[in-house]
Amino acid sequence: MASFKICVFKTQKRLDDKYPVWIRVYWKGAKSYIRTEYNVTINQISQKKGAFEVKDVFIINNLNERIELFEKKKTEIDIHNFNSKQLANYYSNLFSETESANIDFLRFGYNFCEQRKVQGKSYNRIKTTLNNLSDFCKNKLPINELTSKKLTAFENYLKTERKITRISQFKKEVTTTRKACSTHCIADYMSDIRTVFNAALYEYNDDDSGNILIKHYPFKKYKIPSVPETAKRNLTPQQIKRIAYFNSRSKRANIACDVFLLSFLLVGMNAADIYHLKPENYANGRITYNRQKTRGKRKDAALISIKVEPETELIIDYYRDPTNEKLLLFHKKYSTQQDFVQNVNKGLKTVAAACEIDVSLSSYYARHSWATIASNECNIDTATIALCLNHSIREFAITNIYIKKDWSKIDNANRKVLDAVFAVPNLCQNNVQNVPKSKSE
Repeated sequence: MASFKICVFKTQKRLDDKYPVWIRVYWKGAKSYIRTEYNVTINQISQKKGAFEVKDVFIINNLNERIELFEKKKTEIDIHNFNSKQLANYYSNLFSETESANIDFLRFGYNFCEQRKVQGKSYNRIKTTLNNLSDFCKNKLPINELTSKKLTAFENYLKTERKITRISQFKKEVTTTRKACSTHCIADYMSDIRTVFNAALYEYNDDDSGNILIKHYPFKKYKIPSVPETAKRNLTPQQIKRIAYFNSRSKRANIACDVFLLSFLLVGMNAADIYHLKPENYANGRITYNRQKTRGKRKDAALISIKVEPETELIIDYYRDPTNEKLLLFHKKYSTQQDFVQNVNKGLKTVAAACEIDVSLSSYYARHSWATIASNECNIDTATIALCLNHSIREFAITNIYIKKDWSKIDNANRKVLDAVFAVPNLCQNNVQNVPKSKSE
């Protein structure tokens, strides 16, 4: 009689270091395989006595239940009319919807966030999106139920005032009222859902073998709301000078201020990139790094090199990590990139209030401000500003393959911006030389 077995193969390691899990169908002396929705890491595999088998109890129990159903179905059909491959295809088609229903989108999404956390990538907004989706779906959402209609209903839910319950740091339930989300917020949430859904397609669908567990794509019909152009997050040169001279009794505010200045001095470097800089990124008077946000999406790995100006060097030297684990010692105080960025942005709110800057100041203002001043105050052309911000321009994607990047264009543009803000080249240097030490004492 036909028999079934859970299988995983050492030779099928994927690019993400996971192994697909199969159910083997043995019938009429031949073997065929049914692809399941599961992929396992080496930690979920037993290698005792030369074996290479799944040891994850949850997966084994689920697939054994499926095999029991296969066994029952054998009595309902004349399997002698099938060969091994036909029998495997029959079971695969019969239970494809069941397999898809077993994929919990929310559970997958939270695991996806954990992976991004380990990889040092941003995940907080995606997790917030999943929390809101969980509120709407009552904590469970099979992926085959995530349809365009469900997305539309979720969008309408976000447009209303709603009560949410969360567990506080004291392990107690706390219910609060949330206002209706803005169009921009809804667009962000829906983009996050699309990101997670695309990751699930990559995880569970095998286009090469034609084994497709997730057969629908809700974003073909559902369209993410378009949003009006956001208000520019830029400061005037006068406001930036106020920040440069700012000093507080709050250590967090002072560190936030220094990080903001360092970002501005390094052509709007993101706070996440500042946090992860290694000693080897600083050599020959330059900071050379791959921008985290886009390094995995570009052929040039988002490489950029910036000259370290004298005033920039003073801040770097002051915050240099003495252990050489990283270039700067922020990781000693903040264990994760997310913790660092959150505290910097909280500190900048204090800075903005003290400097009478009426905006919700965040580290990203340094980047926007640099670009705006470069254009409006220094008359630097847009193409050069794009180069300085490490943006990829699609129209020039092919052309850029043939052109060696000239980092001196960035150096010259940055010096113009710094001189425009601080009036004379040494003004910022004199300030930074005194301020960071007094800030953190």
